[in-house]
Amino acid sequence: MNGRGPAEGAGHTHSSAARPRDILIVDDDKDIREALGDILLHEGYRVEMAENGARAVEIIHRGPAPALVLLDLMMPVMSGWEFLEAAETDDRLADIPVLVVSAMPAPLAPSAARGGVKGCLYKPLKLDQLLNLVHLYADIH
Repeated sequence: MNGRGPAEGAGHTHSSAARPRDILIVDDDKDIREALGDILLHEGYRVEMAENGARAVEIIHRGPAPALVLLDLMMPVMSGWEFLEAAETDDRLADIPVLVVSAMPAPLAPSAARGGVKGCLYKPLKLDQLLNLVHLYADIH
């Protein structure tokens, strides 16, 4: 991915990862995208950002696919709901774990599925919950 790399001197290293994991943040709110990006960079992840689902699909198809997508549901152009619908018929999208970051819940994917919605984080976010889920799903990829 061509996003921002890990922060200099990031305090957290991942023992299971030979290289930083890529995370795609999809949210129409620039402040939220940048705040999440800064947190994840500090944790040692590489970050790419998209302002809507359509841009996220473009980024994923350009490749390489991210290890995890953080997805808002309510966005213009292509909502998070529409992104999830597209993932049902697009193998590039279907294999990527998704954490919904929204004021609204989304149905979870079957636990055996590699991709799909793995969890819902409700705004305002709890940092420890966000990082626990990011580590869980981004680091196993």
